[in-house]
Amino acid sequence: MTILTRAGLLLMLVTCEATAEPVVEQSDLYVSGTEGYHTFRIPSLVVSKQGTVIAFCEGRKETRHDFGNIHLMLKRSADGGRTWGPLQLIYKENDRDKVTCGNPCPVVDEDTGTIHLAFSRNNERVFVISSEDDGLIWNEPREITADVKKPNWRWYATGPGHGIQLKQGPHAGRLLVPCDHHESGSKQGCRSHMIYSDDHGKTWELGESVPLAKDATPDIKGEYFAGNECAVVEIGPDEVYLNTRCGTYAMEHDRRQVSRSLDGGLTWEPLQDDQELIGPCCHAGLVGDARRGLVLFANPANGPIPDWDLGRIRMTVRVSYDGGRSWPAAQMLHAGASSYSDLAVLPDGTILCLYEGGRDHRREWMRLARFPLSWLDAGRKPIGPTDAEIKPLKVCILSGCDTYHSEQSLPPFQAWLEANYRVLCKRVVKVSPSDLPGLEALEECDVALIFIKRMHLHGEQLERFKQYVQSGRPVVAVRTASHAVQTWLDFDQEVLGGNYQGHYDKGPVTQIKLVGEAQDHPVFEGVTLDQAPGPLYKNSGHAKDINILATGTIPGHNEPLIWTRQTNKGRVFYTSLGNMESFKEEGFRRMIANALFWSVDRSPAKL
Repeated sequence: MTILTRAGLLLMLVTCEATAEPVVEQSDLYVSGTEGYHTFRIPSLVVSKQGTVIAFCEGRKETRHDFGNIHLMLKRSADGGRTWGPLQLIYKENDRDKVTCGNPCPVVDEDTGTIHLAFSRNNERVFVISSEDDGLIWNEPREITADVKKPNWRWYATGPGHGIQLKQGPHAGRLLVPCDHHESGSKQGCRSHMIYSDDHGKTWELGESVPLAKDATPDIKGEYFAGNECAVVEIGPDEVYLNTRCGTYAMEHDRRQVSRSLDGGLTWEPLQDDQELIGPCCHAGLVGDARRGLVLFANPANGPIPDWDLGRIRMTVRVSYDGGRSWPAAQMLHAGASSYSDLAVLPDGTILCLYEGGRDHRREWMRLARFPLSWLDAGRKPIGPTDAEIKPLKVCILSGCDTYHSEQSLPPFQAWLEANYRVLCKRVVKVSPSDLPGLEALEECDVALIFIKRMHLHGEQLERFKQYVQSGRPVVAVRTASHAVQTWLDFDQEVLGGNYQGHYDKGPVTQIKLVGEAQDHPVFEGVTLDQAPGPLYKNSGHAKDINILATGTIPGHNEPLIWTRQTNKGRVFYTSLGNMESFKEEGFRRMIANALFWSVDRSPAKL
């Protein structure tokens, strides 16, 4: 009889953990600022007939901008994306002329083994370049503009992402490359279309444009946005599924749009929203796996965030087993800033996702993730979720403090909040000392986060602000909120329960000390706060009914620093912390997130 001791059991567990293959493997394939390029962007991913993984991208030589001296690049992997060969230049033009060779969109011909790469030159002309040896050597570009672009089209872009080859139906063997265009003098805005080849890439033809949604409405410029940067996948004999970004560059539309073709990609049904697929205006990855009858989709899965660098977060992969009609399982690869992506499936069924992202912005690297379907399928939606589990907390953020640069602190905080919690934010931003437009958002929110200073609100704006807080709606207030509105000076005492009397001199670091059993309060769950820079606020003479959770101390002075107030009308949280350094700290961010949920009597709903 073998007796397994506790030490032996621990050794076995450690050994198994050390030798077990990780479920998800991630590695940075392209890193901006390395290998002679300022920025790498626009991922495209294919698996060749021989099983070689080829990752294409744009190499932006001098800047991260979409236009300039941009080259077509690739890296190859012979072991399913675990290791990679060197950076390889496919094509560039004279660096002096700053030509944009971009939007790489490869398609693999499984019949011949040839890889065709469509790309656009300065978003005006269209070219195809091909390789017959798994991407090692590429022929000279061949221009096909006259065959695939109408005379009244101006802007033209191939891809991005990858094209497909149809395997079923009367058009089996057809190569499809997704593209988009603008029509001169038209109110149609962007339109998606296909270019296709029925002779293995010798010639290319133009398909019909994808129609607008039946209920399409114009934007503020009077233009319709019919989607661009689409991706396609074959889901049946001659049936092709199309998925496109939609909305304006202000990221106002937060649902993907889809269409279907029943004639091999030549004509399309009108676009319609997919209510399950949330996302900003951003390209998404799409690939099919015919052997398992599934469709895979990847994108930043967040609603509108009015910040160009941090407005795309939560890189998420989803799976559909019914041709894109429903998406029962999803998993997140990266919670932070992320953007374009592409997907591929290896012969052994392993799924690959190449996506853009970073910590401070979305163009820092392109990362390759490898994972099995079992990991993705483990993210199936729970059966019968409660309203509290599926309903996001709606936060209205009032931003209007120039002294502490609220518009530098709040956008990244909002992105962090929405990346880590089930939260949707609407930020209302000061445009002048007397104008805070958009306060009607207070009527729809669950809680208001206030970070404004000495605003001279009048008329309807002042009434909206007063009506919200005086009705007992939840309030989370930060630093200068104690003197938020010059035209309502009693806000501090009546609502927050404070008594702001200015601040002590700059210089001393404030030491933070929790009061009594405050560490057990929900707002401090998972929070560590030791000290804070910036001048300490004076708040003696505060209301007697506030619950002081923490005090701040500098030599010779001690003041209330964090408190809550709970009356028969509602819950209030206030902290005099809140400078730019505070918003960069994980503990402060988590405290504010906890306070938002505490104010509505909910546990923090983390993603």
